[in-house]
Amino acid sequence: MFKASCLLSCLMLFVFNATVSAQDTLEYLNDSEIKRAIERAGTVMLGDESATPNEAFQEQLNRATTTETLPDPQSLTHDGEDIYLKAADSVLVISGLYLCGRCDNYHARPASGFILTEDGLAVTNHHVIQNEDNLTLVAMTRDGRVVPVLEVVASNERDDIAIIRLGGEGPFTPLPIARTAHVGERVHTITHPDGKFYTYTSGEIARFHMEPKRGGPPVRRIQITADYAKGSSGGPILNDRGQVVAVVTTTDSVYYNEHEGKQENLQMVFYNCVSFESILDLFEDEPEQPAGQ
Repeated sequence: MFKASCLLSCLMLFVFNATVSAQDTLEYLNDSEIKRAIERAGTVMLGDESATPNEAFQEQLNRATTTETLPDPQSLTHDGEDIYLKAADSVLVISGLYLCGRCDNYHARPASGFILTEDGLAVTNHHVIQNEDNLTLVAMTRDGRVVPVLEVVASNERDDIAIIRLGGEGPFTPLPIARTAHVGERVHTITHPDGKFYTYTSGEIARFHMEPKRGGPPVRRIQITADYAKGSSGGPILNDRGQVVAVVTTTDSVYYNEHEGKQENLQMVFYNCVSFESILDLFEDEPEQPAGQ
């Protein structure tokens, strides 16, 4: 059955690449086909039992830290290099698979994530994993490979961050984690808002702040001006060196007034992200680093 899964992954690699033109020309992604490819591969994995059951993920979310080693924060890009071209291969589609109750087909629930180490550690949000309706989780790389998520390595619910381990053959292409950041710094996102796969936006770091959390102390957040939306959860926020300074988590919309229970006149959307420090905190041997000012 594993051979069947590998065969299907190869087929999906062909399908994914068939939706784009040559690497050095324009790329036109077929969002519907990408989602169907995830669903087909996930169906095979659930059928041959190579997928980890969701019950295991829910138990593993209690793992607070890991003894795994985080790579040194090398620069991914240099002056003049294209962030998207350098970083997109490290961005993942993290998808739950579920049954809708109206048919017998498995459906994908895509979110975002990124590769952390060459041997398959990856990052996404805690809330992406904490969904009891899922049957399992899979990950798709930009070249169309679909691999199972094997386990949750470490997670923090309050910070909304998790490290997962991928199956499949490596090496994977990782993104480095920054060790500092500052207000006004230019940032870039590559995420999958509302199933619009591998969407790029850019902006700046607007501020560092503490976000109130019910039932406990506030958590660190980095606010940015680059757009994202549902489906972007878990995606990387990159500096000009291609280092991850933050991870997508939530938005907060400000309306001017409310009329008959309906908010009106949208003024501003705040994009609140998990700090790079929250990723570092999941590694037991990683020394604390101060954020920039």
